[in-house]
Amino acid sequence: MPDNGKEQYTYRVGKITFIVTPVYKDKKPGETIRDILLKLMRADIERA
Repeated sequence: MPDNGKEQYTYRVGKITFIVTPVYKDKKPGETIRDILLKLMRADIERA
């Protein structure tokens, strides 16, 4: 994947690798979109 200078996060859950590129910053403190996505991905893997 080419390096376009954007922030990226790679998560490996089981045998699946997720690459997340944030498109905006959360201005409020608390749970971020990144945290929510990670919880959803883990829950999906646990159901499988």
